[in-house]
Amino acid sequence: MIESKFNWWAILPVVLAFIILITLSYLTYFIFFMPKDGSMTPALYFMLSLVLMFFLLTFIWVIAEMKKRALFVEIFSHSIIASGFYGFGKKHLYAFTGFQGYTISYLPTYYGDTSEYLHIIKGTKKVITISAFYHKNYQELKDGLTGSLKYLGEIPFDMKNEWKDLIQK
Repeated sequence: MIESKFNWWAILPVVLAFIILITLSYLTYFIFFMPKDGSMTPALYFMLSLVLMFFLLTFIWVIAEMKKRALFVEIFSHSIIASGFYGFGKKHLYAFTGFQGYTISYLPTYYGDTSEYLHIIKGTKKVITISAFYHKNYQELKDGLTGSLKYLGEIPFDMKNEWKDLIQK
């Protein structure tokens, strides 16, 4: 059995989610519960509403990222168990026979490097994503899967597909 281990920086989305949640709380207070003494102009309400919407969308993205990418996986000889939210989410057991195989994609990073992602495919959907960003033992996890699953090739990075994968169930 191979268990995933997280990098220390994998906790950054959790920290970001808390910061965003606190910001959302303050913005909500200012928009809805601030005393109506005339100091808040309609333009200020509008700007705060836009900022609130931005932070809300960012919060949803971070939560989806933790659900789909921050997976705790356990690889056995004939199956894999995956649970989102760093292992605190619902556990899903999959037999290797139900998968078509796996693909690899490379996510470019800000500083010119790339981060590798392994997507396990069931039907036409990416069911499990294991990432070098989140997992300290990514290569060990990859080696444990490559003997049991068929390699389906490399998928070029496309931001539209990344967002689509995050919001799909």
